[in-house]
Amino acid sequence: MALWTVVLTLLLSLASLSAEIKVYAVVMGKVQKVFVKEGDRVKKGELLVKIEDRLYEAKRKQFLGRLKAAKGSLYKVKRDYDRLKELFDRDLLSLTRLEDQKAKLDEVEGRIDEIKAKIEEVEVLKSYTEIRSPVKGRVKALLVEEGSYVNGVQVPHAVVIIEKSP
Repeated sequence: MALWTVVLTLLLSLASLSAEIKVYAVVMGKVQKVFVKEGDRVKKGELLVKIEDRLYEAKRKQFLGRLKAAKGSLYKVKRDYDRLKELFDRDLLSLTRLEDQKAKLDEVEGRIDEIKAKIEEVEVLKSYTEIRSPVKGRVKALLVEEGSYVNGVQVPHAVVIIEKSP
C-alpha cells in the first residue's frame, strides 16, 4: 500500500473521530421528552427526543375519515357504472353517458389514491417525532428542552449535537 494511501486513511480516521453531527427535527410540535443530557454516550438508533405526535395523529384520523367517505362514493359510482355498462352492452344507452360515468369513476379512484398518499405522508411525519441518534457518540450539546417548541417544517430545527465516536 502506498504511503499516501496510509496517510490519507489515517487522516480520515482522525477526522471521523472528532466529527460533530447535528441532529435535526423535521416536524413541528412541542418537545414532549428529552431522553439524554449533555455528556451522555449514545448508541446509533437510540431515542434522543420525543416530539408530541397528536397533530399528526389527528391529521391521520382526518384522512382516514375522508378515505372512508371516498370509498363509499366509489361503491356507488362503480355500481352505477356497472349498471350503465350493462345497458350500453344491450344498445340501450349512449356511449357518451357511459363515458361520463367512467370519468366519475376515475375521479373517485384518483381521489382515493390521493388520500392514501396523504395518509402515508402523515405516518412518515409522525415517525419523525421520535428523533434517534444517527451515530454512536457523545452528546455535546442539547439545543431543546422539554416543553419547548420546534418547527422543523419551515427549516430543519437542530435539537442535538453529537460528537461522533469510532
